[in-house]
Amino acid sequence: MARPRLPVPLRPLDLLPALVLLAGAAWLLGGGPHARTGFPLDDAWIHRVYARSFAHLQGFAYNPGQQETGATSPLWAIVSAPAHALQFAGDDAVVLAVKAIGLLAALAALFALAALTRRLSGSRAAGIVAACVLAADPRLAFAALSGMETPLALALWLGGTAALVAGRRAAGLLLLGLGVTARPEMALVAALTALPTLVMGWLESGGRRRLARDAGVALLPAALWALFCLSATGRPLPATFYVKSVGFDLGWDRLRLAWDLLAQNGPLTASTLLIGAAALAVLLLRRRDHATDSAGLSLLLAPVVYLLAVVASRQIGLSGYYWTRWADPPALALTAAAGAGFGAAIARTGGLLPDRRRTPGRVLGSVLLFASLGGCLAGCLGAWGERRSRLESDGAAIARMNVQPALWLRSATPAGAVVGVNDAGALRYFSDRRVLDLIGLNLHDRAFGRATLNDLYQRMDWIAVFPATWSSTNLMDGFEERRVYTIPLAEYTVCDCPNQTTLVIGEKRRAR
Repeated sequence: MARPRLPVPLRPLDLLPALVLLAGAAWLLGGGPHARTGFPLDDAWIHRVYARSFAHLQGFAYNPGQQETGATSPLWAIVSAPAHALQFAGDDAVVLAVKAIGLLAALAALFALAALTRRLSGSRAAGIVAACVLAADPRLAFAALSGMETPLALALWLGGTAALVAGRRAAGLLLLGLGVTARPEMALVAALTALPTLVMGWLESGGRRRLARDAGVALLPAALWALFCLSATGRPLPATFYVKSVGFDLGWDRLRLAWDLLAQNGPLTASTLLIGAAALAVLLLRRRDHATDSAGLSLLLAPVVYLLAVVASRQIGLSGYYWTRWADPPALALTAAAGAGFGAAIARTGGLLPDRRRTPGRVLGSVLLFASLGGCLAGCLGAWGERRSRLESDGAAIARMNVQPALWLRSATPAGAVVGVNDAGALRYFSDRRVLDLIGLNLHDRAFGRATLNDLYQRMDWIAVFPATWSSTNLMDGFEERRVYTIPLAEYTVCDCPNQTTLVIGEKRRAR
């Protein structure tokens, strides 16, 4: 009779990765007031709009009574909704609560990676090293403090993989399925990671029934979200997919972009990431445990497929968090894979495992691994300093160009005013006015061509837009300028977007 698996007791050294992450997060928050009480993207305020509605039992309402599918991460809106219980203490309290929830998700990712590495290598020390490598990546702490869903998606990714490697099939499939509702691209990760498990389950006795059950567990979260999208908009996918998706293009320039995104703002070079990934691949190939190694190998393949899909299917660049946030989940997952490889190899070469033999190959491997980690420590300083500066400057830019205009609208317009906007996050959250998203991300009638720009013009009383975006139309002619917000391009560090450095608030000219 097999002995039941007992949980591994927690030791003080197991908390080292958490301390690294929390110390790094404290360093980032010390960059200035906007790092602490703001977000570096307006998209984070879109999440707040939906999370606030969910907290008030209004579903995914963008405007009151208007169910929309503009939340690219409905699960993040749900998970972070409790932060709005602190609304009585002010918006700053909500922001800090959201950052705390993001840090909890990042901590969950670290513990999942430690458990995964420990399971694959048989070494507790290897798990600690792997989690420390990931915790030392400032992109993880930055994402946790950004108000975005990246840490949640990563935690579900690593947690699902760790559960499958440990033989907990249902838990692993459910976590991967939930990941699809944290980031749409996680559908690729779920498919690549879960497919071997589904196939092996099908080959077992009673395979058809097991396959149906396992597939149902994995597909349930995405199916529920698709049903909501159908009921709200008549389309099975979020409106953001239809508005933002472009043709698939994977030329050499895109491949080079993917290579650059792997290491940008991180402590490891792309080459070092590949060395760590190769170390993990060697560990897995030597294990001879096909039931679990397939899930471990997916941690090497899935990030590459995810990253290539991102760079080939959307406009993306290297100029700011507005672009690089889409590449952060696969880049962080590959950092986790490299950390697992480094941890397992160092544990063996350093004599931390029972095998203490010294062969030329083992010695050479030790030199390469420790040299790579030395480069990681050197790169950490510059990467953390850059992310600290950007968390503050991006937050300041969003406060100036999104939050302040929204506060002015709340104070200067009547309660029933309807406002047309470009950026639809802070302007909706803070203005407390009915907002029409002229791009269509949070207005499915606009996204699916059921409402023209002229139709929306008839409904608007005010606009708060970037005039450069509408230079090819006569939209601005119908409004009288009331307020202008500008920012020098050098201070708009969110992205290299000259057309977003001037925002005009206008009131519709009434016929006399």
